[in-house]
Amino acid sequence: MLTVATIPSPGSLLQTGDPFVVAGASTPGVGPADRVGRDLDPAGQVHVLVSGAQNLQNALLRRLQCPLGYLPQHPDYGSRVYSYLGTALDLPTVLSLRDEVGRTLLADPRVLGVETLTVDVDMDVVVVSATLDTVLGSVNFSGSVAQVGG
Repeated sequence: MLTVATIPSPGSLLQTGDPFVVAGASTPGVGPADRVGRDLDPAGQVHVLVSGAQNLQNALLRRLQCPLGYLPQHPDYGSRVYSYLGTALDLPTVLSLRDEVGRTLLADPRVLGVETLTVDVDMDVVVVSATLDTVLGSVNFSGSVAQVGG
């Protein structure tokens, strides 16, 4: 169990960019970023909440990796990418997968458009590269979705 303690004023809410310390036993073979999550930027023993393009990229990756409908409170959150893994991928199926990835990226309100999109399938892994028009300007995105237990 990790305990988070803020540095400037204990008990106050963290804002983006606020430093804080993560206290707790380390897990062998797991780096600090794996222990604290992808929305945190480890810098020695002090961490800060990420913002901007880094936060957007993390959110898009989570959206792609979450099966559509998995979160009961947010049934429209996620993607159908997992349904394509482990199936025969002919050209119409690959184009459908590409459309699903594009739809998923555009579901984030910060993404205004998809300038370029490349979707590669390597065995049971979908690798995505995209240049996105966002409220932050042009953002390069890359990530992958792998079949669980595959």
